[in-house]
Amino acid sequence: MADTVSYSQQLRALGQQLETLGMERFTVRLAADGYWVTGTKRYQPPAEEQTAKKLWQRVSRSAKSAVTPPQPFEPVELHFSAQDLSVIDVGAKQKRKETPDSTDAHSLSQVFRAVGAIVEQKQGRFLAVIKEGQEIVIEYESVSKRNTVEKFTVSSLYDYWVKMYLRRSERR
Repeated sequence: MADTVSYSQQLRALGQQLETLGMERFTVRLAADGYWVTGTKRYQPPAEEQTAKKLWQRVSRSAKSAVTPPQPFEPVELHFSAQDLSVIDVGAKQKRKETPDSTDAHSLSQVFRAVGAIVEQKQGRFLAVIKEGQEIVIEYESVSKRNTVEKFTVSSLYDYWVKMYLRRSERR
């Protein structure tokens, strides 16, 4: 799947989508037909539900305690094909051209770009990435066909991303 497009490109595009969804915890797994994402995101009630809730709270303060609050997280299950990620990447490239130097190195897309680059540097085959809080776990198949698991913090991947960025800027 990643023969024509690098893992760092695909994972960066995937990270951009997960950013827009506000994903908190998740697992991304490589599948024959793309990437599967399972995880949770913060619950965002629809606007009309928020308005109704505010009205209800104003009308009846005592009823507020009787209302069961919504769960703070909701489950998410998504699938992205290589073609989906290619379309996302093209749109993101255009947006970057329109607003240069707006890269947020701490963004999930840049963390994912670093994850892909790590796997590529090791000449591995990406299997999965798991994010739980500030911990990132990368699973990949090594050159010797062994499944390998490496743990990173978001800040250590940020440091890796900075080194990647500096190398790219030196080549320009």
